[in-house]
Amino acid sequence: MKTKKMNKKGFEDLLKKVMGLVITAIVIILLLVLIGKTYAIIKDKNQQLKIQTQMEKITINAKKIHEQGGETRVEIFSPVGWYLRTFPDYDFPVGVCKEAVGCVCMCNTLDCTDRKECESFDFDVQLIHSVSLDSGYSPDSVEDRRHGGIVYTPEQEKQSGALYLSDALYEIKIVKENDIIKLIKVA
Repeated sequence: MKTKKMNKKGFEDLLKKVMGLVITAIVIILLLVLIGKTYAIIKDKNQQLKIQTQMEKITINAKKIHEQGGETRVEIFSPVGWYLRTFPDYDFPVGVCKEAVGCVCMCNTLDCTDRKECESFDFDVQLIHSVSLDSGYSPDSVEDRRHGGIVYTPEQEKQSGALYLSDALYEIKIVKENDIIKLIKVA
């Protein structure tokens, strides 16, 4: 009988220790998940702040050149894999640049249907860039840039007024030509 009580007590102690370890493991896993989610939120907010800052640079300089003329160059620290975009057909993304003449967006997709930061202008703004070998692809190649199941060629991007931001740093020349502000990627 004494042996049975000892076995039962030993089993209860073992069960308590195992349950304690299981609860500790669950708490550690929850903490790791919380840390991971917090990191993702902070990283996303930092990227959004970076995008807003770069768009402010473009906006301030475009307005200055529109008022005063001349030209200037701006360095853009871009999120890799995003697009700098104007809209030659004036088909602005839904919900932005209402009643504007020109619109510049930085988007994570070519059609700007997902994450984006846009600035509207009361004058026309066009993104001009040439597809060249130094930009990392040739005009005849099809890049594997899948956004929404669509593969875009560099020529399609050029016609859409978009610049695929494959590097973290770009120099953009801003000039005024015939009352149109042109954003030109400097090679």
